[in-house]
Amino acid sequence: MLEEALAEMRRTLFPPDPAADLPAAETTALRRGGLEMTPAHAWALARTASEYAALLETSLAAGDAARRLGLDPSRIRQLLAARRIYGLQVKGAWRIPLFQFDGDRLLPGLEEVVPLLAEDLHPVAVYRWFTTPDPDLSPHPLDPALSPREWLLAGYPSILVAELAAHLDSL
Repeated sequence: MLEEALAEMRRTLFPPDPAADLPAAETTALRRGGLEMTPAHAWALARTASEYAALLETSLAAGDAARRLGLDPSRIRQLLAARRIYGLQVKGAWRIPLFQFDGDRLLPGLEEVVPLLAEDLHPVAVYRWFTTPDPDLSPHPLDPALSPREWLLAGYPSILVAELAAHLDSL
């Protein structure tokens, strides 16, 4: 399925031959000059695809997440339905990415942040946002920025992370 999705994305987003719109002489000159005539964003697509595959591979099935948290599987389904935890549906089954966990518990404040994420955000975008330092998340002006995940783990107020989450769809 992943290969099929990538092939379709590639056809939709990137022309099969970037040189197709150029005169032959220009294409020849560019290739002679060392320019690789592949889609400009092929590397980004490949990187996103590999991150998505890793995200799926390391995510927990709903039952495994329930066992890890000491909850009934029905509670996990309730949290997913209410968008209190982030999950991916793959072939009708839920997968819960590990970045939301701190050992055998959920990140503090997670249930306030996840509902504010735009539902159409790509899973890799959600993962990157949670794990990449954000300049707005620095406890003190001279301290390094923290990722939303680090911020929540440190016990800082989740309201700031929730406000940032609410604006991700406008980026």
